[in-house]
Amino acid sequence: MCVNVIGQTSLDNNNALYEVNNALNKRTVDKIIDLGKEYLGKPYRYKLSNGQVFDCSGFINYIYGKNGIEIPRTSASISLVTEKVSLTEAKKGDLFFFKGRNINSQRIGHISMVTS
Repeated sequence: MCVNVIGQTSLDNNNALYEVNNALNKRTVDKIIDLGKEYLGKPYRYKLSNGQVFDCSGFINYIYGKNGIEIPRTSASISLVTEKVSLTEAKKGDLFFFKGRNINSQRIGHISMVTS
């Protein structure tokens, strides 16, 4: 989970900030973030007792799902079901998508969440 990702990440044409759903109420967003914070300090590929392994999108999928919001599994597929918003409109619970490790790829490869 990336805390304050907006302040730590520069934006360019390959990065976009999205919100999953305008209708999410503040309480639900706070519950999603609180659950996510329980996993701070865990390794990137953290394994749950049920065998599920977290990577960035698996983690986001899990914490949203535990709060009754079903979203796709991969960062690229999550980006397809979201609405782009400007950086000035970003709020807690919104998702930030950016390229993965391959500098030559224009494909979304990583996801994080705005937590404050």
